[in-house]
Amino acid sequence: MNPVIESLLPLEDKLKFVSISSDYESIITNLKLDPNTDDVAQINWHNQLLNPRETCDATTRWLFTVSSLNFCFWQLDNTAYCVQYNNQLYSGYWALCAAISLGQSLGIDLTNAEYVNSDHFTIDELKLCFPDYNNRPVPLLKRRFEILKESSSIIVNKFGGSIVNLTDSVDSAVQLVKEVVRSFDSFKDECDVNIQNDIKRAMVRNKSNCSSNLNNQQNYENNKEEMHLKFYKRAQIFVAELYHTNPERYGFKDLDQLTLFADYRIPQMLHRFGLIQYKQELIAILQDKQHLMESGSYLECEIRAASILAVYRLAQKTGIKQITVDFLLWNKFKEIQAGSTESYFGGIEVGMHRVVGWFY
Repeated sequence: MNPVIESLLPLEDKLKFVSISSDYESIITNLKLDPNTDDVAQINWHNQLLNPRETCDATTRWLFTVSSLNFCFWQLDNTAYCVQYNNQLYSGYWALCAAISLGQSLGIDLTNAEYVNSDHFTIDELKLCFPDYNNRPVPLLKRRFEILKESSSIIVNKFGGSIVNLTDSVDSAVQLVKEVVRSFDSFKDECDVNIQNDIKRAMVRNKSNCSSNLNNQQNYENNKEEMHLKFYKRAQIFVAELYHTNPERYGFKDLDQLTLFADYRIPQMLHRFGLIQYKQELIAILQDKQHLMESGSYLECEIRAASILAVYRLAQKTGIKQITVDFLLWNKFKEIQAGSTESYFGGIEVGMHRVVGWFY
């Protein structure tokens, strides 16, 4: 079993603020979910904006770099960090892709582990790839630099200078996720939570003081269980995208064991489709656009865990890959964000949960 699911299943009947629905009609209809559909053709990864068109070692190295840096492209005032490349402005994930392409055009190849591991690559060079936008730097620039240096050193010293030497040595999707997490600390997306104690400190900042709704311990005083939860968002999406870039080379037989990639937006979409439902006190928090959850807090973990478990149950019922649901949800969100698809949600918007961290 995927260690993510194994760690989260004990939490399923202890959820306090998020419930899981078994009404799948809306999400199946709107995402056109069908286990008999060719998921590679349906996702069409290579034809999405700045994704590489080639199926080669360079694409595998590109994917690892993207997966290493794919986190937190928004500012605390809710504005997006953007990168201009080829006279076009990109935000979010696409800002990251644009930054890598911009760097390559400047002779700064973030996908080349030998180069990144050398003394020639400095944080000032990384800044050239991620220029300030509206006079503000990309969030967590220093942490991005540290991750690149740490990962490139491991690739050079343990994997012969190329991540391909790892990806081509494992024939199981779940095992490759484990190897990535074991080898690279920045992918170790795990949390130790205490359900009762962590509810008390679930919020770092909340201007509307909605966190007071979480501090009533009556409902939680008998639940002091400590749990070690695993999510592995970036490691799993790396392996899933290997498959979508080159299914012949990376057609792992256990792809159906990979889970949803729980980030900011996917839980938001699942809530909108009714697959997960939020208690009113959580909705009140999310509607405060300045709320900030503590990274690793119980509240954040419950949102992520419920999202993963909801799609795990959906996959069990329908036979649809969990990763396919994730990719289609993300594509649908980007369509709505771009205004090319009307919102189905009656104008009732519940915002994303805000956490500053480097796991997503």
